[in-house]
Amino acid sequence: VADNYRIYCMGAAGWFSANGEYPQADIDALDAYLDSAPTDVPIFIAAHFPLHYFAGSSSGWGGSSGRTITNADKMIDVLNEHPNAVFFWGHNHSQSDPEYGTIKTAGDSITYASGKSKDIKFTYASVGAIYDDDQTMYSGVVATVSDSGDKVIFRHWNAGNGKQLGDTYTVNFAG
Repeated sequence: VADNYRIYCMGAAGWFSANGEYPQADIDALDAYLDSAPTDVPIFIAAHFPLHYFAGSSSGWGGSSGRTITNADKMIDVLNEHPNAVFFWGHNHSQSDPEYGTIKTAGDSITYASGKSKDIKFTYASVGAIYDDDQTMYSGVVATVSDSGDKVIFRHWNAGNGKQLGDTYTVNFAG
């Protein structure tokens, strides 16, 4: 807890399956926390599994049937009630995942199951964690919060050489 932001760590079940799950009890706990949290500063939600569907391939993580996270649609509904929520996800084993290294903001959509998507009102950010054959992390995300909490600047960095990857994203939280 800080004056200009909050951090909430989200649990996840199904660690050993390709699909993963957000149990309803964890979703309810997040909902209760967000309902009692301030609305004028970003609330960073650190999570293992993403919310989006990934079609995958027979050679990439997700297999030929893809990856769907159980209850992702319910998580999106809860997060959509809180535009100051920033959902950070890190579980990813494939750079072919179209959401790897991206940041989505209010007005974008998330495909949470094959053929099913929802528009979002919160921020959805990939924090990296792709590994090469030597198990060396490719990238991570740095989020800088303004003193007043009304702005967050996101930058993806190569963890190996310290160089910025891609664009800088700024999200304004001022009402």
